[in-house]
Amino acid sequence: MKKTIIIAEAGVNHNGSLEEAMELCRIAKEAGADAVKFQTWKTDELVLKKARQAQYQELNTGINQSQYQMLKELELSYEHFHILKEFCDSIEIDFLSTPDELTSLKFLVNSLGISTIKIGSGELANLPYLREISKVAKKVILSTGMHSIEEVSNSVSIFKKNPNVDLALLQCTSSYPCPYEAINLKVMHTYSQLFNCKVGFSDHSIGITASILAAC
Repeated sequence: MKKTIIIAEAGVNHNGSLEEAMELCRIAKEAGADAVKFQTWKTDELVLKKARQAQYQELNTGINQSQYQMLKELELSYEHFHILKEFCDSIEIDFLSTPDELTSLKFLVNSLGISTIKIGSGELANLPYLREISKVAKKVILSTGMHSIEEVSNSVSIFKKNPNVDLALLQCTSSYPCPYEAINLKVMHTYSQLFNCKVGFSDHSIGITASILAAC
């Protein structure tokens, strides 16, 4: 029987606090999740200091600040991620993190020994970056929000060139929160048929209904 893997999205909900990040790991374990996922980046390598926030970020936070300021406040250090990885190992839940730039990709793979790389929708069309990931990852989980089927196909072809990469595509609608009428779970069937790979669902809706239906 095939198992549905449940990944708890910690993301940046730790607000830059290691203690809150560890608490998110504990909660994920208690809830029965198989893994807990964070995001890893160096702000100075990711955005310009005058870059504006996305509109949904301004609406959700109610704070008028630059993208750089927001990300800098949410950034965990590499030392923090070492601690989080060791903590997850101790409570027996898998640690995952999305690298948002090349330096952090190398850190996760080489320093933390992470072999499963989750790629956010925003990087799906970043083909040079995907090529670098395909060289070092054993498993890739790729979210597909905001992109056409042609763009998804172009990205999939990069990973298909390496037979050692185990690829999973996630149906994702990049809306925060995502209304039920825009979730479109049948895309998972389309991906499975077109690309012959594992599929899943990245849920941005409110509540648990959509994730339960996706698992079914």
